[in-house]
This record gives sequence, structure tokens and C-alpha cells, in this order.
Amino acid sequence: MIARPFSLMLLLASALPWATGWTLVGFWLLAAGGEAPSILGVRVELPVLVRWAAGLTALCAGQLIFLCFVADRVYPWAHQRMVAAVEVTLCLAMFLGLALTLLTLFGGGAP
Repeated sequence: MIARPFSLMLLLASALPWATGWTLVGFWLLAAGGEAPSILGVRVELPVLVRWAAGLTALCAGQLIFLCFVADRVYPWAHQRMVAAVEVTLCLAMFLGLALTLLTLFGGGAP
């Protein structure tokens, strides 16, 4: 049956760049430190707290996408309790980071 390996290949081909993109954006925002990050000459002027929260959120999103769409399909025999604990932890961290980002960005909590 050729449909299963082909659909798995399509899933991996779409999920890997998606997860990699989020992970790289997260690292890019976290690596900026105290200065405003710039890419292709465009500076991202955000407060440090917002950049840290957004970077951690993007990093967690990339890892969650990788775990859900790649690792779960390639290694279905992995320990289910451990996989569920890691995925739930990443999901909670992602939503808390998103809430912190939005609160500091729109709530006036960041200097």
C-alpha cells in the first residue's frame, strides 16, 4: 500500500519547515538580548520582556509542532505518558507565553 508512506512523506515535508521556522523565530527573538533584532534591514522595536515572551512562545510552538506532526508519526511506539506530559507542558508554556506577550504588549506592562 503506497498511500500511507506517501501521506507520511507529505506530512513530514510540510511539518518540518513549519516547526523549523517557528523554532528559528524563537531563537532569533531570544538571541537579540538587549538590542532590537533586525532582519533584512528591518528592525523589530519591541520591549525586552515582550521579545523574551514571544521568543519562548515561538520556540515552544516549534517544538510542539515537531512533536505532534513528526515525532508522533515516526516513533508511534514511544512511551505515551512521557509524550503526553511533554506535549501538555509545551502547550501550557506556549499559551502562557502568548498570554504574557499580549498582556505586556497591549496591557502597558512593558517599559
